[in-house]
Amino acid sequence: MDKNLSVTLTVWALLMVGTAASTWGFSLATVNPTSATLAVMIVSAAKVALIMAFFMELKIAPRSWQAAGAIWLGITTMVVAGIYLLLGAQA
Repeated sequence: MDKNLSVTLTVWALLMVGTAASTWGFSLATVNPTSATLAVMIVSAAKVALIMAFFMELKIAPRSWQAAGAIWLGITTMVVAGIYLLLGAQA
């Protein structure tokens, strides 16, 4: 099998596992809703990182672009999680 196809299928499988975990794994009645929501946010950030690296080819981009993407993703995730914890989790 071609190496690029193998990597693409592996990344796709990881994205599907993340989606399944977010959809079914964290929606169980035994999971704390706040923890489940934060876990979904973290899984989503990981999925975005995979998409940026492999499907938007950020992994072969110059270091400055890679750093910019990582910083953007980290800040965005922290801001969304922070807003949720400050406003959404109390409702």
